[in-house]
Parts: sequence; structure tokens; C-alpha cells
Amino acid sequence: MSRNPIGRLIFRFLPASLGGGTTTLYLNAGPPAGHLIRRAFVTLIDRPAAPARSAAAMIPVFLRDAIRRRVHSFGHRLLLRLSERRTIAGVLVLVTEPRQDFDTEHLFAKVAGALALVERYKPMRLRRLQKDVERIWVRRHPACRAAFFHASRSCVLDSYFVDTFPVEAIGSSIVHEGVHARVRAAGVRTHAPAKEERLCRRAELRYGLAIPGGESVVARARASLELADDEIAPRVDWAEERRQRRRMQIEDSGFPRWMKRWLERRL
Repeated sequence: MSRNPIGRLIFRFLPASLGGGTTTLYLNAGPPAGHLIRRAFVTLIDRPAAPARSAAAMIPVFLRDAIRRRVHSFGHRLLLRLSERRTIAGVLVLVTEPRQDFDTEHLFAKVAGALALVERYKPMRLRRLQKDVERIWVRRHPACRAAFFHASRSCVLDSYFVDTFPVEAIGSSIVHEGVHARVRAAGVRTHAPAKEERLCRRAELRYGLAIPGGESVVARARASLELADDEIAPRVDWAEERRQRRRMQIEDSGFPRWMKRWLERRL
């Protein structure tokens, strides 16, 4: 059967990026119009389908990041408003603890005892802390005992650590994070985290030597200073830390078990 050039039809569909392309049909002039239409639809249907894309994938990356930042900022501000707060030794102290087995008054008392040690034996450290840190925030922080977040100028202390460890160790962590805050306040953006971590450990060592009963603080600081660079300043997976913290928040919440399982599946 010879192809009729007059009967050649070229169908241009959607661009290839949207799953389309160019389909050429060589049609004989003889068949009726219904047959031609059926062949056109068969050709369209037989073409490989475009890969399915979720609704989230349709949103541009920069827009998803902007939404994620807004949600995180809103949650951060909400937690700050829901936290109990007091000013201790000139430093704003917040406690966010949904668990009933943690006594808020006990947590405040432990932080007050730690700050009293720093004020008595290392007053310069406390004065710098008052300038460089906006708040000490006691809440669940599973990644480590304490951390300093430059964006919010917050010294975060894990509530389990504050509840169970002595005030000497809590004061040591406050001094440690205070050095991180001092480095950031001075405008230093170091690319040698091990060097900065050793500065913090030396400050802990001097603090432990100055206070009574600081033997455990001194031993821990000296042991840390003997570590290699990649051991004294290990890389923290903050995305995994956030997932662990959310799991703890879900587990500590008063939600029914079925809701906890539903929320955990969406982490």
C-alpha cells in the first residue's frame, strides 16, 4: 500500500518535558475519518507516559525551603512563648518541658546553682555570657548535652542532662557554650572546628580547677583535649537530630497511641 503524501498528518502534542513530543502519522486517504481518529488516539495512548510527580515535587525548591523556614520559625516562636521564663544572674532562662516526670522548679534551681558557681569563680565568663547569649533554654536536645545556636543566640541545655547531672557539670557546659558565643560575637567564622572546640575545653578545664568538687569536670576536659581533631569535634547530623527530637516530642506528648504512630510515620 502506497503512502499518500496528502494524507500524511503531523500531530504536535505537548513538549517533551511535559511528556509530549511530535507524533507523525502516515495515513492513506482511503480510510474513513473515524478510523483516522481512532488511529490518532491509539498513537497518543501508546506513547510512554510521563513519570508521575507528587504535589510536593511540583513546588519549586526555593519555595519549599521558604515554607520550611517559615514553619520552623513559627514553631520556634511558639515554643518560646509557651516556655516558663525567669531571669537568673542577669541571664534569661527558659524551660520547655512537656513531660510530667521533670519538675520545672527543679530545673530552674539546677541552672541557678550552675550560674552561681560561674558567677563566684569565673565572673568574667558570666559577664561575657550576659552580653553574648540572649537566653539559656532548657529543653529536650538528644544530640548532646548542650549547644549554642548563633541564629537565635540561644544556649540550649538538654533537660535530662540538667535534671540528672550535678551543678558543676551544668556550669561546665554553660562555660563551654559561652566560648562558642564569644567567638561568634567577635565575628570569627572559623573553618577549624577542632581548634574552637579546644578553646572551649580549656575554658572548662580552668573552670573545673577553680571550683570545689570539680574533679570530674577536669578529668573530662583533659580527656577531651587528648583526642584527635576529628574526635574532639565530630560532625553532627542536624537533620537526624531534628528527627530524634521530634520523636521524643511525640513520645512525650499526651496524644493517643494511634496518633503518635501516625505522626511518627510522617517524620
